[in-house]
Amino acid sequence: MTLATQRRGLFAGTAALEFALAAPILMFLGLAAVDLALTIDARLRLGEAARAGAHHAALAPWSEAGVTEAAARAVDLPVTVSAVRFSGCAGAQGVEPRAACANGEPPGDYARIIVTAQRQPMIRLPLAKPLIEGALTLRATTVTRTR
Repeated sequence: MTLATQRRGLFAGTAALEFALAAPILMFLGLAAVDLALTIDARLRLGEAARAGAHHAALAPWSEAGVTEAAARAVDLPVTVSAVRFSGCAGAQGVEPRAACANGEPPGDYARIIVTAQRQPMIRLPLAKPLIEGALTLRATTVTRTR
């Protein structure tokens, strides 16, 4: 028996062993990437729903039920929609509820639409339990000027 044949015998099966050790780690990383992608997709769809509600609030006469329905119809997730109309002033920090604007202009009518959904992660780890307890709450908010 030559030295090369003896060495091949020593390393026989190491590829299968390495695969058996690496496969669960690779599968976990793949599932975590898919879970993250699904969460990001759900968050983007919530933003789309909030913008649909804002679009309805900007174009139609104010109706909380109409804004809520427009936002809920825009996404195929079970969502909670909150629509609030308020008077405020636009500034560098966004729109703030105020009775009078600093520049002397009368405050405008605005609507704040908040769309919220719950998402269960696919992967549950005992070590991540303090970080992620139960479902993730995803939220999208938009503010628009109304008629």
